[in-house]
Amino acid sequence: MELEHDKPTVVALREIAAGLTTADILHEEEVDPMDAFEIVDEALTDLDDDDLKMDAKGEPAEDSNKTDATESSNEE
Repeated sequence: MELEHDKPTVVALREIAAGLTTADILHEEEVDPMDAFEIVDEALTDLDDDDLKMDAKGEPAEDSNKTDATESSNEE
């Protein structure tokens, strides 16, 4: 649904009128925002330091110990 510079209350009323939101939303379990931090923290603890290295462009840094298939084919 497009906002059209309306206040959130007006958008909510439009969603209800359009049938996009029902009373079922009142029975949904609330999600604790801190749960997201715990999930990320667990994922980060599973990573090695090498997994976190980035180059200047924000791309994963290449491991100097690994050889690329293009490098080995260029050497021949």
